[in-house]
Amino acid sequence: IYWYRISAYNEVATSLYSNIAGATAADGNTASYLQQAPGGASKLVNLSARAIPGQGDKALIVGFVVSGGKRTVLLRAVGPGLARYTTETTMPDPLLTVQAGNVTIWQNDNWGGGDTLTAAFSQLGAFSIPSNSEDAALLADFDPRDDTVLITGAGSGLAMAEIYDADVTTTLSGKLLNLSARAQTGTGDGVLIVGFVITGSKSLRVLLRAAGPSLAALGVPGVLADPQLDLFRGSLQLDHNDDWRGAATISAAFEPAGALRWSDLGSKDAAIVASLPPGPYTAIISGVRAGTGVALAEVYALP
Repeated sequence: IYWYRISAYNEVATSLYSNIAGATAADGNTASYLQQAPGGASKLVNLSARAIPGQGDKALIVGFVVSGGKRTVLLRAVGPGLARYTTETTMPDPLLTVQAGNVTIWQNDNWGGGDTLTAAFSQLGAFSIPSNSEDAALLADFDPRDDTVLITGAGSGLAMAEIYDADVTTTLSGKLLNLSARAQTGTGDGVLIVGFVITGSKSLRVLLRAAGPSLAALGVPGVLADPQLDLFRGSLQLDHNDDWRGAATISAAFEPAGALRWSDLGSKDAAIVASLPPGPYTAIISGVRAGTGVALAEVYALP
């Protein structure tokens, strides 16, 4: 996955940089992966979240929901492996912890370059990482439930959490229904960037949310007071939302998506409902007027 900003210039002046946009190029394997969903049934298969994790409530936390049966999932926490894609400082040694409720069920520090994981990276279109790197990864079967992945570690810098639906043979009946990422959201390269991939042959209706003020009601400190949400496909901006303002179309999508209802219809949280054809997408969560704080990005597949 690549991120970039654009600046236009001529002999008179140079423009400000654009918002950050992203695209998935994954070592040439992405195109084949996008075509693997059979029978025209479109679905979510991948989420990546890039941020600068902090400590405690500012940690990078991603979540996913498996519905309908078991599903094989590949999880990665990439820090050093991002170095060739950015000039920013990267997290030197991320630790990946999977929790179901308050119970830790899996944990990985250094992925170790194993053949099984290496083959999964290639098959799923995940960009390669050095076999001796201190990035973290694991491949496991998940029961239908809500799981939480914490990306922590000593040192500061950019890190990326990734969730891949790894059951490309469709031998298991489950599917990924909801993907989310919570992190400290800064400015510039410190904004929260979320990528997701839709496979299949038809458009998939999705609900995207950028929660800030609504997190405060759940006891989360230091939230992003006024998040804005921008949706891209490659460099093309598809949609933008600042304040959702209780829009009926958006509010009606909360219950079928299984999303927590926002009680304050006038809150400054942001949300988008869109019907998207198969492909990779990028959602950027940033603060209005360069605000900073903890934000939650959510991607829901709608029935």
